[in-house]
Amino acid sequence: MSVNPLASALLADAASLRRLAESLLSPGDAEDVVQDASLAALSRQGLRHPGLWLRGVVRNLSLRMRRGQVRRRARERIAASAEADPRDPASLAVQAELIRDVGTAVHALDEPFREAVLLRFWHGLPVDAIAARLCVPRNTVRSRLQRGLARLRERLDREYGERERWVLSLAGFLPLRTPLLAAFTLCIMNKKLLLGAFAVLLAAFAIPWLLHEPTTPEVTGASAKAPAPVTAPLPVAADATAQPVPSRETVITPRPEAVTTGTLVVKVVHSTEPTVGSGLTVSVGEESGDFRVGLRRAVTDARGQARFPNMAPGQVRVRCSGNDTGTAEVRAGETVECVVKLGGAVLTGIVVDAAGVGIAGALVEQGVGANPSMDAEVAAITAADGSFVVRNVWIFTLLGARAHGYAASPLYYLGRGKEAATTLRIELTTVGGSVASSVTTADGQPVRDAVVRVGEGRVDTLISTPTGGPPLPAQGLTDAEGRFLAVGIPVGTATVQVRAPGLAPWKGTCDVAAGLTANVNVRLLPGMTCTGVVRTEAGEPVAKVSVRCGRDREFLQYFTRSAADGSFVLNGLPAGEIEIWTEDRERGKAAVSVTGEHGATVRCELVLAQSLALRGRVTDEDGKPIQWVEVECLAEGAGPRWWNSTMTDAAGRFVVPHCPQGRLLAVKAWEKDCVPLECQGIDPKVGELQLKLAADRSARARITGRILGPGGVRATSAEIRASGKLRHQREDLDLKSEDGTFAIEVTAGTWEVRVQSPDHATVFAGKRELQAAAAWDLGTIELTVGGTLVVRDGGRQGLEYLVLDAHEEFRCGIYNPGTPRRSELLGPGDYLLLVRGKGIADHVLPFTIRSGQETEIELHPVAGVRQRFEIVPAPGTQLPPSVSFAVRRDGKLIGYCSQERETQHADTRRAEVWLEPGDYVLTCTTEGREGTAAVTIGRDEGPPIRITIR
Repeated sequence: MSVNPLASALLADAASLRRLAESLLSPGDAEDVVQDASLAALSRQGLRHPGLWLRGVVRNLSLRMRRGQVRRRARERIAASAEADPRDPASLAVQAELIRDVGTAVHALDEPFREAVLLRFWHGLPVDAIAARLCVPRNTVRSRLQRGLARLRERLDREYGERERWVLSLAGFLPLRTPLLAAFTLCIMNKKLLLGAFAVLLAAFAIPWLLHEPTTPEVTGASAKAPAPVTAPLPVAADATAQPVPSRETVITPRPEAVTTGTLVVKVVHSTEPTVGSGLTVSVGEESGDFRVGLRRAVTDARGQARFPNMAPGQVRVRCSGNDTGTAEVRAGETVECVVKLGGAVLTGIVVDAAGVGIAGALVEQGVGANPSMDAEVAAITAADGSFVVRNVWIFTLLGARAHGYAASPLYYLGRGKEAATTLRIELTTVGGSVASSVTTADGQPVRDAVVRVGEGRVDTLISTPTGGPPLPAQGLTDAEGRFLAVGIPVGTATVQVRAPGLAPWKGTCDVAAGLTANVNVRLLPGMTCTGVVRTEAGEPVAKVSVRCGRDREFLQYFTRSAADGSFVLNGLPAGEIEIWTEDRERGKAAVSVTGEHGATVRCELVLAQSLALRGRVTDEDGKPIQWVEVECLAEGAGPRWWNSTMTDAAGRFVVPHCPQGRLLAVKAWEKDCVPLECQGIDPKVGELQLKLAADRSARARITGRILGPGGVRATSAEIRASGKLRHQREDLDLKSEDGTFAIEVTAGTWEVRVQSPDHATVFAGKRELQAAAAWDLGTIELTVGGTLVVRDGGRQGLEYLVLDAHEEFRCGIYNPGTPRRSELLGPGDYLLLVRGKGIADHVLPFTIRSGQETEIELHPVAGVRQRFEIVPAPGTQLPPSVSFAVRRDGKLIGYCSQERETQHADTRRAEVWLEPGDYVLTCTTEGREGTAAVTIGRDEGPPIRITIR
């Protein structure tokens, strides 16, 4: 006998169908629904998926029964009261006021919940369309809708008490969904209902969702499953007892609300193929606002466009791909397009482990050196073989990498000449862990787009040496659930800091173990707000000055810009006592301390006090202003060292602020192709200083030579750098000739020439004193592959490494903070490594570099005893700007140092060294003069030793 497959499905799924119905209804009603669904199913033929169809039918029948029960209870409750005639104007007004409150509650929702609710219930967009419009996953849209509706229920519960009260009132309004014109009439019956027809329409569409609260907990994460779709929705029968619609309807068309926002479309293009910049993160924010917190972000689509709707009118700053790309103006009611053009080189690279195996899924981070308003960002994710491609790479670009199970790499400095390197190999050799943070508000709500930083260091205003910089701390934004995972964290105690708009910052620590993930739960309290005004001492408001809390390069720094009336607002500040300050080069600076609690608003007034400043103007011999002239000031006479510098503007003017009171200044000004000018005894209080630079018409000396690659092949790229004694004496030349020849013209003086190449060791071609019109032929300079010095010091901090050649000439320092420490490429030959540090005895280690190899040195520093020196000039003479001295023991170099002058006319140089007990000779040399002193170092520090330079 054949068995009906549909009947088999009914028998197999009976238990699950009953459980589904019982989750939505009472047990008795659930049994009726299952029977009705079974009868409906047996009447259908040719169902391909009977089980799925049955579940959809049960769900729809249950929801229909539940809605019927709600409406029936509402009608019964209204009928039970003699005064509760649903057609009575008073009852309708109360009901309409509740609808108004629903619309108000929707507008009070925080983003992104408000946007999701409006798109779903006002614009009628399905979940898929909303996800495509907002560039987010479908599950994210579902989560926003669920959370938004949950917050609406919570607010209505607070305002109306028991949920049954407002649920029944809203249920009675459901019949009005079809005749929406009646809802418009209700909206204007009460002066309180000024929210308009929009609120009524929105509430009408959202009411069924508000009445139905999910009975199952929300599941998020990679294992989350979307709810099964209703494949066969059943039509809801008309309620026979529904209230009739009045025959006369008053239709009033609401006045359109004024459009107060605009849309910004940012289109990103590359200068190379492919020209469309797709998949890039674009961020926009107020031009004068915080560059780190409160930004809006979007990812460019296949056309290279990122869309930002509902933007407030005004100037906004646009950033993309690790660069501040300019500003755009948003206009109310308009869609404005901004085109961002990205240039730079295309860099390819690979991230590998200690064994040279590529690491998949590593994050490659890109930062820009000396940029105070742009954080480093993730620029690429490595492929399965560890390879990556990064665009928009410039000479000041710094790159690093981090991955699960490893500590972040040091930063790699890519600059060579006018273009950056185009290949890079990043090694992750140290084990590390991860930190998972969860950020919520005081009431437990997740905080989206909170900025989380894990680890020490900074991600803006990056400083690097030619060999790189310190690893970046991990920094990123929380998702819709308030979560952020930081990888590449060194083992040990890690600092965690969190900021979010309008909320007070948070700072704490956690312990990180190798290969494991530490969990940190962060609860952000309401932040303090500071409002105020910036004025001059005369009481005039000061516009467009930066008002700050915290110092530059700190994570907890806040800043805004004063408005046209001098007013400003800083929010999200930490509670307690903080300092608000501002500084303007022309009008002075001001600072004030304020104190407040969480959520409080305090007020202050910043009065700019004019500091003592040196003002001046630089012109040429004909009186024409010269721009970009460097002006340097040094305080003369007794007192602490004070130094400052600035550049002239287009009018040749300059301002050097905050000059010390009661002291004269030594002023220098220099510009290429001009004779340097130096003035002494300048009083900053005596008017504007006029400086006139004369053109340098002296005959030039000529440095020539030829550069070849290893083995005499043609050199593909190299930079020739000639450096003189003075700061402005520097000439750089990129090699462009086919045969490798070059020529550099320089002024008279002492010049040193070096040749740098990305893939070869730096060559020091020599140093020579050149007269005007002299010629210096360096001959053929052959580049070498070179080798690297590797210093293993166990990660010890506070040590300084200097590399000298066999003639004791300084060649380079080892600055990279990684472990082990590595030098830049050095040419084959013998060298000396000088090691020094506070509390550590100075010592020198010889080593040899071989082409294509690494030379390793393992350090075992010992404690030293401090010895201080005072270096003074012979009677009737002065000390030069700098003095160098060497420390020897038994004729061998032990330590080396140079000492800059503290003030213009200082008579004494003070220095100190740390040495092991024993006998030493210290020799000072400067400009052909010399002074020596013998010293015996004991177990305890002795008195200072004076050395006279003769």
